[in-house]
Amino acid sequence: MASNPIYVLAPSFFALAISGFLLLAYVFVLGTHFSSFLKSDYTKKLQIIGIFALAIGVHGSLHLGLENAYNFNPYSLLMR
Repeated sequence: MASNPIYVLAPSFFALAISGFLLLAYVFVLGTHFSSFLKSDYTKKLQIIGIFALAIGVHGSLHLGLENAYNFNPYSLLMR
């Protein structure tokens, strides 16, 4: 009987999954309202791009933490 891997139950894994889902939702909303994004002033564009950059940075940091602590590499799941 195989037990569940530890990383599936870790809070950092759930934080990674939630931040990935929120990034996907952010990209979807931005894509559906892209024309209004282009029409907005440059300060609003900079705010949106800055928030997106921060979200990607946090998501990347979570990946790094999972790879170091739990030897979790999501690309290895795709390469099977």
